[in-house]
Amino acid sequence: SREYSLAVATHGRTNSKDQVQAYMWLQKGQSDTIVVYPAALRSSSGSSFSWAEKENMVFIDAILKQISDTYCINRNQVYAIGHSLGGWMAQRIACLRGEFMSGLAVVGSGGFNGTCTGPVPSLFFQNVNDQLSSYASGLSARDIRLQVNECKETTESVQIGSLSCTKYTNCYPGNQVVWCEGYTGYNGDPHSWPTEWRSGTGGTWILNFFKELRW
Repeated sequence: SREYSLAVATHGRTNSKDQVQAYMWLQKGQSDTIVVYPAALRSSSGSSFSWAEKENMVFIDAILKQISDTYCINRNQVYAIGHSLGGWMAQRIACLRGEFMSGLAVVGSGGFNGTCTGPVPSLFFQNVNDQLSSYASGLSARDIRLQVNECKETTESVQIGSLSCTKYTNCYPGNQVVWCEGYTGYNGDPHSWPTEWRSGTGGTWILNFFKELRW
């Protein structure tokens, strides 16, 4: 009797799905989005995770089908969220399954460069001082999405949580790109998830960004 949004949140190279569920806080204070935390395959050494294998996309497709078949999902509100290497995977999902995705949000991640199936409104967080995923790689990820979304150079300032961010406004209709930097991470780590005690965490900001896309 009720429709829900669906978000797939992908973890990074070293943090597990349970760890990102704990710090992304995507469930906090909301009840209209079902959030799924898939687990990547282990690398050959077993000490880290990898999203590069084709089996991972088969897994994501199976998740999307199972959740959509089981719950009342609004097919126009399906999102990809990721941090670090998980951000690369979120971009991979948004690129290869662009016809199904309604929004993308990544933190501290390089870009996925492939043949994309459609534009997707996107939100990027990147710290200038990130040593694990460089500022240059974040810019590259943004620029890939600007090209896919057919954005021009026209921008305006927009507020995301406590941050003043840059919004590219002249894109394929309804497919804006927003770029944020200079945020505070947990324990001052420039690669960690955005957090701000006055206005919540990156999870809150991301879900609010997605909600605004619906209007």
